[in-house]
Amino acid sequence: DAEIAMYVVGHLMETLEEQFKDEEEALEYFKEVQEDILDNI
Repeated sequence: DAEIAMYVVGHLMETLEEQFKDEEEALEYFKEVQEDILDNI
């Protein structure tokens, strides 16, 4: 279910975004990974 996946992935991404808040390239990569995961569930 996409809603559950978004909850899980979103929570993990929030943690990564906080840890890498000053790394713009990493943040963009994480966003792309999140989109890919959600597109392929």
